[in-house]
Amino acid sequence: MIGLFNLAWNEELPLSRIEVIRSHGTGDSTYRIKLTEEDHWRDLRPHAYRQLASRPVQLLPANPPVELVCWNDDDELEIWFEPVIAWALCFDGQVRPVTASGVCNGSDYQDDYVRYPDGRISAIGSTAYIVGFDDTDALRTHLLDVRRIAEEHRASTAAAKLAEGDQA
Repeated sequence: MIGLFNLAWNEELPLSRIEVIRSHGTGDSTYRIKLTEEDHWRDLRPHAYRQLASRPVQLLPANPPVELVCWNDDDELEIWFEPVIAWALCFDGQVRPVTASGVCNGSDYQDDYVRYPDGRISAIGSTAYIVGFDDTDALRTHLLDVRRIAEEHRASTAAAKLAEGDQA
């Protein structure tokens, strides 16, 4: 048995029972899952899908001192590093770093970066920005730029909604 996964249906099941997962539509239930020996589909929320996709099916030892880059999105952008102790081949076929806190340090961020012994930082995974940085300062600048662009987008969206309300 390849491990258990709780799908918030008040049950746990072996991953081997999953027959098909399909993406459909948008909203809270963007995935459908069909289990072996069942003739109906179940809803799978995006967060549950991310947890399932990042479930390791095999672990491979890591060569130190590769580190996972971690950061917070508080007012003061803080960046820190956690040692990568293994690499996980996950249920979705992606390879993800494992720290003492788990796969991707126990989080389900979409973007993951690792720092190599020479200080270079590289994006990893299929959803990460395909970029690399020479050092931590360059990554910090990038993350602050992404934050600024997201804030500008939210502000322009809010202004557009407000303008629509004024026209009604």
